[in-house]
Amino acid sequence: MGRVTRHTPPSTERIPSTAFLPAVHARLRRYGLHVIGNRAIPDGRDGLKPVSRRAVWAAYELGATGKGKEQTTGRVVGDTFGKYHPHGDAAIAKAIATMAQGVSAMPLFHGIGNFGNYALPASAPRYTTCYLTGVAMSMLDPDEVACTEFVPNYDDTQQEPLFLPSPIPYILMPGVEGVAYGVSTKTPPHSRGWVFDALRRTVDGRGLVAPKQFPFRWGGVMVDSEGDWLGEGKLRGTFRPTVSAQRDSRTLVLTSLVPGRSVDELATRIKKVPEVVSFNQVNLGWDGDIETFVTSFRRGTDYDAACAAVCDQLYSTASYNFMYILRRGDGDFTPMQTGVEPFLQDWVQWRSSFVAKVARYREGKLLAKARRAELFVKLIDNRDAYFKALKAARTLDGLHADVRRILKCSLDDAKTVLAAAQQRLSSLDKSSLLREVAEAKRAAKVEADVVKSPQNRLLENARASLAAA
Repeated sequence: MGRVTRHTPPSTERIPSTAFLPAVHARLRRYGLHVIGNRAIPDGRDGLKPVSRRAVWAAYELGATGKGKEQTTGRVVGDTFGKYHPHGDAAIAKAIATMAQGVSAMPLFHGIGNFGNYALPASAPRYTTCYLTGVAMSMLDPDEVACTEFVPNYDDTQQEPLFLPSPIPYILMPGVEGVAYGVSTKTPPHSRGWVFDALRRTVDGRGLVAPKQFPFRWGGVMVDSEGDWLGEGKLRGTFRPTVSAQRDSRTLVLTSLVPGRSVDELATRIKKVPEVVSFNQVNLGWDGDIETFVTSFRRGTDYDAACAAVCDQLYSTASYNFMYILRRGDGDFTPMQTGVEPFLQDWVQWRSSFVAKVARYREGKLLAKARRAELFVKLIDNRDAYFKALKAARTLDGLHADVRRILKCSLDDAKTVLAAAQQRLSSLDKSSLLREVAEAKRAAKVEADVVKSPQNRLLENARASLAAA
């Protein structure tokens, strides 16, 4: 008879069961912070998640800046994926499709081809083309981009903007959703008119008036709400779609959807109503327009009662929570849980300081332009002495010294004159240069005034951006 070997479980005394937890907690914390700051929650300054911002920036770098300059969506996706966002091409393609759908309050991409809607998926990126809209281009003013902070990309081979210098609080425009490690955000879309009025009121120091309705992507009407959206960023609403009763044909036409309710879910709920004989989608397409859905009723049923029974199935509720972040770099950000009113106060403060920063930058460029023109005016007035110095020069340093003496300028100015004068000297016109000096100084004075009071330009830029939609 063989020996019986008893199995002895390993001792648990050597390694405490909780010894690994601090390391796990640290890794989870790093991962959570990365997801919150670099994936899921939009930055309050431009209202964009990193994937959306990077797609817009990649399209800008590719030159997809207007009609006739479009690029295939696959090319934009590829550049975004390869240079800035190595987290999956499907996520990038979905973000571009969302930003290109025509029913968005302020689309950032103009899409050519099937970019999908609530019922149809978008075509593969290789089959579509796109270019940036006027709203997106208003976020990419060259002078403002030059004043924007850039950070290294994921592999330190490129530079990308930390945020886009948006002239409007874009986070309020299309409606944003994001879920991350322990936090989430969900904002309804706001109309252009309400946003501009809210900006003007904030600049003037007046209180905001809560919006009565929100322009939801696929329609829908808010019939009841609770919560303090302006003060606390909390809102819970009850919604119904828009319908049209067709008594003669004994049908009920659904012309919009409600937020958070899919077509399949609606069809399932409506078909369970005993009086309903069919629920059909009509004229289904991908051009961004709301399609119609026709509910047909059985003969012999009470039409009004049947419509009421269907309408009871169409209502929906949704909760909204306003949260955004202010990024300073990879993993370095501040989450903000607030209401719309304090958010706009902070946004106006940031945008005002940024407008002043851009105005100082432009003022410097204009004054440099005026100084350059003044140098050439001096050159015209001292043409003979300049040519004499050129002929007598033995060394470059000696020539620099002579030009500085003749024009009473700095060494850098002397180098500028010597570099450009040989090509321009024969075509220089003193009266044109003097006009150039006067115009540059006049424009620089305007920028200096903006630095002192940037609010007017803030509103002008916002108005122009909203008009570009």
